Amino acid sequence: MIISRKNFWIFAIVALAVILITGVKPSAFYYEFGMWYLGFHALVEFFTVAVALVIGLYAFSAYQITQSARSLVFCIVFLASAVIDILHILSYGGMPQTIIFPTVNTAIYFWLTARFIVAAGLLISVFIKPSTRSKLSIAGSVAIAFVVAMAVFLAVYYFVPQLPSMAKVFGLTIVKIEVEIFLMFLFAATAFLYWYESRKLGAVPPYYFLLFFVFTIFSEFQFTLYPGAYYFHNMLGHIFKFAAYVFILCHFTPQFRKTAEERALSGITQ
Repeated sequence: MIISRKNFWIFAIVALAVILITGVKPSAFYYEFGMWYLGFHALVEFFTVAVALVIGLYAFSAYQITQSARSLVFCIVFLASAVIDILHILSYGGMPQTIIFPTVNTAIYFWLTARFIVAAGLLISVFIKPSTRSKLSIAGSVAIAFVVAMAVFLAVYYFVPQLPSMAKVFGLTIVKIEVEIFLMFLFAATAFLYWYESRKLGAVPPYYFLLFFVFTIFSEFQFTLYPGAYYFHNMLGHIFKFAAYVFILCHFTPQFRKTAEERALSGITQ
């Protein structure tokens, strides 16, 4: 799938307009939704989890063929973040108790950790040349992803009462806002570096991939504004995240096809 530079800017400018409208006076949009929002939240989050799993499994498949270290990082990052996002869904306020008791603070910590893993992992990946090979086994890469997810689960489960609170009775703490700003900086830096890499190679910039970063940054911005988990800014942040994962799926779809063709060709020639 190809997107033109013009369409990239149309998407980015429209999204920026929404950010400006809702961000200039956030209190004007302090509208609280009912319990139906819990279903909306779960639906959006499960979609992004599914996309993350697809990308992780694609990277897993690509790594089997190419032994590319960058594919290895994608595999670990998206598989780990998918599992942690499932924990975020289960711990969201209003959800029935399962493996963890749902609280605002717990859900926020899972959210922030998953976003940090994606931001930091993709930032690391841009410094790895596509031609760089890794000797780590397939089982080892998947194991790392699930060990990371399990470590996050145990850390939040046992230590979240001792960690700084991320939300107040109405609104967010300064710590939560600062962490979100830090994440926005990481995503912006990674987007710039991927754009710079394409320019350096004389290639067309990966506009769908860049839109993933743009919409993720705007999503994180909305999560600095909401006064509660069921408010409008929270919903808009999740809509931006949904769009971001649609864009990254569009970015990887041609690579899915290429990998499938290479695997089919490999099977024929063996």
